Amino acid sequence: MSYIVTNYKNIDSINLLCDGLIINSMEYSCFPENKYSKENILDIINIIKKNDKLTILNCDKIIHEYELGDFKEYINNYIDFVDYLIYSDKCVLKMVDSKYYEKLVYDSKTLVCSYNELNNIETKSFVSSELSYDELSEIVYKVDNNKLCINAFGYHQIMYSRRPLISLYNKHLGEELLSKNTIYDLKEELRDDFYKITENDQGTFIYTPFIYALLENVSIIKNKVFMFRINSFLLTYSDVEFICNCYNELLKGKNEEVIKNIEDHFSNVKPGFLKDELYLLKQKNNK
Repeated sequence: MSYIVTNYKNIDSINLLCDGLIINSMEYSCFPENKYSKENILDIINIIKKNDKLTILNCDKIIHEYELGDFKEYINNYIDFVDYLIYSDKCVLKMVDSKYYEKLVYDSKTLVCSYNELNNIETKSFVSSELSYDELSEIVYKVDNNKLCINAFGYHQIMYSRRPLISLYNKHLGEELLSKNTIYDLKEELRDDFYKITENDQGTFIYTPFIYALLENVSIIKNKVFMFRINSFLLTYSDVEFICNCYNELLKGKNEEVIKNIEDHFSNVKPGFLKDELYLLKQKNNK
């Protein structure tokens, strides 16, 4: 079974037509919006569970050595209460009992680029959004069951640095020109696109100037995809509500009209790695 999941923003999120909600940890999540402290997480977990949705705790920060003790305690405090836990630092595999590996979802953003890599990871994993059609097709065809997770919709994070680049830029200028926890447009000198950049306590993050969207053949690959994630970063509640409804229709095979509605609703949607006509789950010589 495939699950549609998105970020928990507030209490209204429980009304979204999705299977699960991602709770972003204030202390250990890199998500730039709507994060929750450890004092509030159990209450949110209980609210989500009462509404028959999966609870997914996001702790995708790269961990410093001095944080390891606190991080281990944090992970083990919640692992029994959540359905799944997203991580990007493999120290997590040493911090929890192997019986919990079924709950873990690896999310390196850009590193998992082949079915061999995916099958050799001990847990479920998101694949990179920076894949060609051939690479993704091969992954879908050859991956083990219940391992593949895909970032289906949203602005794609293309860079994460623990360095406070915006603060360093202010220091270079000699004045506090830019602020932390603010979304700025970043333009390369020879390009017209405006990338999104922000700095928070976890580091600096750069996102694509457009929304990646997996739209074609969602119903064909659903039996090989464990989790489709809708990233709500920079999207309004009504946007997330709309796109959750659309993905439920896509899973049912209602493609053409739904895709047109999505493209009409969002002005900056691009197909990402799924831009060609696909024959997923088939050998190349069967095309």
